[in-house]
Amino acid sequence: MGSRFDCILLMRKALCFIVFCGVLANGTPAQASRNTTLRLPEPGFASQSPEKKQKPGLFPLILKQNSLSAPGLEIDERMGDAIRIAENAARSRSIKRCWRYVKRALQLSNVIACYPRTRLAKQAAVELPQRYGFKQIPVENPFEAPVGAVLVYGGRGAGHVEIRTESGFVSDFSSPDPSPRPLIGVFIKPPQKSEL
Repeated sequence: MGSRFDCILLMRKALCFIVFCGVLANGTPAQASRNTTLRLPEPGFASQSPEKKQKPGLFPLILKQNSLSAPGLEIDERMGDAIRIAENAARSRSIKRCWRYVKRALQLSNVIACYPRTRLAKQAAVELPQRYGFKQIPVENPFEAPVGAVLVYGGRGAGHVEIRTESGFVSDFSSPDPSPRPLIGVFIKPPQKSEL
């Protein structure tokens, strides 16, 4: 008999907790009862809108200053939005979700149209050029990668992927130094050709 009472008491506490969370999220108990699911946004991504562009003319200038001197090396200016989104979502240290954070930043900035299918970070070296039009450039030192380039690393496990920024590198965390893993390749997204 005591275990049944404990079960009922636990259910009441759970119900009170659910209603309390609903009130916090929705304002009133009536609204909370209508909205039974509580969805919390993922940190950093919910507040960033792909339509919101900050300092529109600045990023192409930065790319030209920090790019390699090879002819024809231009990067899609939407990579500036991807960098800002990734930097806003980045944490202080890795949570082992680098490819997920980079995929989200690329999609929210409209650099890619749909969410990439691959699970492992090192698989980005195949998927980005094949499905999304990225181009591999001949860079072996991550510090020489242009701002806006996506760097893919191999090694044990899932590998690593990050975006080159003005101050270093960003994925699920920001760092002034590149990954120590072996570099598979450096990929850039060429600008979209305007249709006449």
